[in-house]
Amino acid sequence: MGVALGGGPWQGGVPEAGKPATTSPAPPTRGTDAPGQGGEPGGGDDLIGTAVMASVTTDGSPARAEMTRAADGEMHLAVHVPQVPAPEDGYLEVWIRDEAASRMISLGTVTRQDTTLTVPEGVDLASYPVLDVSHEHFDGDPSHSTLSLWVGEMHRTT
Repeated sequence: MGVALGGGPWQGGVPEAGKPATTSPAPPTRGTDAPGQGGEPGGGDDLIGTAVMASVTTDGSPARAEMTRAADGEMHLAVHVPQVPAPEDGYLEVWIRDEAASRMISLGTVTRQDTTLTVPEGVDLASYPVLDVSHEHFDGDPSHSTLSLWVGEMHRTT
């Protein structure tokens, strides 16, 4: 199943703290169980982007993500996945990548359905507009397994 990825929604980079975003794509609707709500990490931060990631390997439920900026400028990505593998079957890893999947940065691992990760300072999100959640194995290889489970484009909020 392919995922349609439009032109760079992070065009021009990430809005500065306290300044509104200036892009037109409508963000996905926030649900009451969305990451960053109900006292989870990121709940009091400024929401700067959202993503709905389509299931790539099955017709399963989508994954969701919200990017927030804290008062100190640090950015976090709260990720919700519908399921995680059993520990003996490996783990999930979240990546930001370009649309061609030729350049990617690992943000960290996901071992439960709701996880909040820190986005490295200085990353140009306009160059990495796509979120990718892969299934990884304990094989000592730090690169992407090439088995993406959920993929979707991050959209700035206004």
